[in-house]
Amino acid sequence: MIDPYTFRVDYNQIGNSEDIEDWYYTYVAQKIISEGRVPIKFTIKSNPKKEVNLTIKELTELVPNHKVAYIYKEGFEKQVYYFIVDDKDYTSYLELGHFKEDKLDTISIKLTTAKHDTAVAIENYVHENFSKNVENSVYVISQNQSGLTLQNLGSVVCPLQRENYSEEVLSDFDYVVDHFNRKEPYGRLAIFNGPPGTGKTWMLRSIISKIKNCIIVLLPSRLVSEIDSPQIITLLSEEKSDFGNFTVPSGDVKSAPILFIIEDADSCLVPRESDNILTISSLLNYTDGILGSMLDLRIIATTNAEKLEFDSALTRPGRLCKHVYVGMLPAVHASEIYKRLTGKEKEYKEPVALAQVYADANGGFEELKSAKDIIGFGS
Repeated sequence: MIDPYTFRVDYNQIGNSEDIEDWYYTYVAQKIISEGRVPIKFTIKSNPKKEVNLTIKELTELVPNHKVAYIYKEGFEKQVYYFIVDDKDYTSYLELGHFKEDKLDTISIKLTTAKHDTAVAIENYVHENFSKNVENSVYVISQNQSGLTLQNLGSVVCPLQRENYSEEVLSDFDYVVDHFNRKEPYGRLAIFNGPPGTGKTWMLRSIISKIKNCIIVLLPSRLVSEIDSPQIITLLSEEKSDFGNFTVPSGDVKSAPILFIIEDADSCLVPRESDNILTISSLLNYTDGILGSMLDLRIIATTNAEKLEFDSALTRPGRLCKHVYVGMLPAVHASEIYKRLTGKEKEYKEPVALAQVYADANGGFEELKSAKDIIGFGS
């Protein structure tokens, strides 16, 4: 069995790891082409159902005459790369990447081969031994030695505590969930704003829990101006092609939409000026342009700004699905929530943030951390 945590490479003998990777891949590809054959490529990234070492071992053994060329580790062993080659006629090259975030394991597979049977064997193994369920998992765009990738941060399962919100907010919440679950939503952009501590993040996590069969990507606001770059478009297209599919009750296979989550999105929403015109243009293209339609995008943008002037193009009917304002709790509502949490009476005299009520119910602001653990809000 391959053990990446005890395996050591003598770099004095074989040289730089990047040189070895480039040499093996180039040699295999050139050999396949020089023999008049077309390289078969198979790529995928997903979560193994079995123990990782066993999965790596079984995948390695599917390469004829397999030899482990080398193993490369980075990021304090949170990322391990395996490079396997056909050691007899050099017509197959397999790169496996193992990524670990908390308790979640993800394996990426990149196969180049001239042998149809090898490609089919690995594809069949993946279908049987990997989970392709993307529901409720959140990804972030990251960079590794191979370029941009989507890193799985884990799943989000978070029921909404509906008693914490007004009827108007709940109606807007249900509207967004309903339309973002549709094949053709009315508007691909939803905006959530309101003061800090009003429960927007908790509501956002609840929406993620309710959106079915969707690739969910956490997008930093600084990257919004780059979402229509060739690199990110290629990444999203490949992700949808590799495992952005799901099976509906009728048995048909459908392509999963992509849901972008943009937090602290103030600069993405305000009227266009010289410093944010590229950001707004990219957002407009993804919410009501060809790219947004082809990739089947939905976007949720949040901001802590209580009053914000939005760019008029963003709020155009057909582009904006819903603008949801999550405000302070009326005093009576806050008192009801406190009693539900503690069984005790407390009369609030003025509107108050949901965070404050939970902090009071848990002993005051000195125990605010435990309140966050309970309701999961950051804003």
